[in-house]
Amino acid sequence: MPHPGFNMLNLSQWISFIGWHERRHIEQIKEVKEKLEW
Repeated sequence: MPHPGFNMLNLSQWISFIGWHERRHIEQIKEVKEKLEW
């Protein structure tokens, strides 16, 4: 399936990417939360 930034990815690559992508969002949420807790 096509990805806008990585061109064509197979199923295995998509599964890895989605895991990484979600993990990054969780880290971003933690970063914002830390900045708000002062």
